[in-house]
Amino acid sequence: MADAISAPDAFSILARRLQRRSQARALDVRSEGEFAEGCFPLVENRPILSNEHRHLVGLCYKKSGQEAAIDLAMKLVSPLRESMVQGWAEQVHANQERGEETLLFCWRGGLRSKTACSWLSEVGLRALRVEGGFKALRRESLRVLSQLPPLIVLSGMTGSGKTRLLTTLPQHLDLEGIAGHRGSAFGLLPDEAQPTQLGFENHLALKLGVGAQPLVVEDESRRIGRVQLPEGMYEFMAGSPFVLLEVSVEDRANHIFAEYIEAQLAQGTSQQVLHEHMRACTERIRRKLGGLKTDQVLRLLDQAFAAQDSSAHQAWITELLIYYYDPLYRFAMERKNVKPTFVGGPEECREYLLRLTSADQTTVHA
Repeated sequence: MADAISAPDAFSILARRLQRRSQARALDVRSEGEFAEGCFPLVENRPILSNEHRHLVGLCYKKSGQEAAIDLAMKLVSPLRESMVQGWAEQVHANQERGEETLLFCWRGGLRSKTACSWLSEVGLRALRVEGGFKALRRESLRVLSQLPPLIVLSGMTGSGKTRLLTTLPQHLDLEGIAGHRGSAFGLLPDEAQPTQLGFENHLALKLGVGAQPLVVEDESRRIGRVQLPEGMYEFMAGSPFVLLEVSVEDRANHIFAEYIEAQLAQGTSQQVLHEHMRACTERIRRKLGGLKTDQVLRLLDQAFAAQDSSAHQAWITELLIYYYDPLYRFAMERKNVKPTFVGGPEECREYLLRLTSADQTTVHA
């Protein structure tokens, strides 16, 4: 039988691999449906029981008990054993070439993962079965998320380039990157998808699990698209020191055009698809923006896509900044009723944050 590894140790391995951008992959032998509900980064889903098989085994368990369910499971997977082992072996070999052990788990570290590790052992390959399986790894995620490190919040109006600045800092946490969403009504672009809530939290926990502290994080609302910050994190961020990035409206409009229009077209998104997407996003904020202003923005937007002109795009983007995003930001800041520890442009804020994150972490969070 292959060796076992504790969930805390497995969690630490995944966190370190993510930090150094390793290509090694763990094996999750849960069903496709279980995996789709949420997993971890750097994990490959290679089920030992498919969705249909798991359903049949569950019905058998309820009707005839555990022994009969195990017998049925073995009958269902036996014809597929060779192909499954081959698929697992490919990943084990790939990890070995990188000098990495293969972690393997199911839901609770029970029969499925034990069987998979046993079959691999029979062909001379070693995998480390995670004790307690996904459920135990999930407990590790929740433990980390309940013990947040000191944070410094980078704030600024929409389009200020906060994410761009953030990712130049060695000690940062990119919440929007982990959430797969830019945190606004226009934050999910065509052909992009967000993780599940479980997937988002697990990825976030791994990011928090290693690395120097304190971490700089971008100011966010409770929700980032369809996922939300873990319980207590929004309040923790609201009580953390924050730095205010100030950028002109013109530069902010340029930043948004470059990221949301220019870059998307360069990546192959068609003019028509992007045009329709931006129209739909604008319609979603009609109630808050107001009917007349929404119609005006849509006219400018249509003209910009028809002309394919950068200055025309900046016109409708500027309207949205001035009449929608800036008032929302000011209102949010008034509600928080806190003052920034530092205010400046991109270079000034970056230099300040670099100094602050290199200081003794015990002085950062009150």
